[in-house]
Amino acid sequence: MTSTFPETSPSGRGTDGQTSSRSSKLPSLPEAPRSGDLLPASPRPEVERRPEPRRAELTETKPIEPSAPRPASIQAGDYAIQVSSFRSLDQASELKSRLSKKGYGAYVQSVDLSDKGMWHRVRIGNFRDKEGAERAAGEVRTRENLPAQVMRR
Repeated sequence: MTSTFPETSPSGRGTDGQTSSRSSKLPSLPEAPRSGDLLPASPRPEVERRPEPRRAELTETKPIEPSAPRPASIQAGDYAIQVSSFRSLDQASELKSRLSKKGYGAYVQSVDLSDKGMWHRVRIGNFRDKEGAERAAGEVRTRENLPAQVMRR
């Protein structure tokens, strides 16, 4: 197969020494560096360094003094809901975990009833008033099918 372009040498000139029409239409490109040539180092842009903000110095703080105790009538947490009582701490802890996973504020209260031994009560909540505790106990009875009794803490 023959080419429509005249043959060219690596210098871009034809075999007859004249520049081919093909190479005259192409833009001239800089020569690629040879493998042994080093490229000039490009200057690195200067990075602006800002001083680190000063951290607040740790100072010794005084413990907060508790305010005067509130009257019992307005103190939060006067009532709780007891849902069960077990002799076994493991059983009480299992029920507490199950209720906690469902979003109830459940806890175990262990008491020594001397002649009856140690009992572990499973309770829910920290209610300010008896009416709120009664409403919540009704929901626990319905949703969890557990006996729920409002107790003064």
